[in-house]
Amino acid sequence: MLERARVAANLVEELDVNLPGVAVIVRMREAMAQQRRTIESFMQQLREATRERRD
Repeated sequence: MLERARVAANLVEELDVNLPGVAVIVRMREAMAQQRRTIESFMQQLREATRERRD
């Protein structure tokens, strides 16, 4: 939550983004972070499955 506030303040103060724009950017950042976690989890499962096939 604190990270979201820091990002929002930075967008408004330093980049002059309006509040609706901040909301969109924050949501997109969160969606990208979730996608990254999903991909990392998938890659871990793939590594484990590959390792099991070799054994």
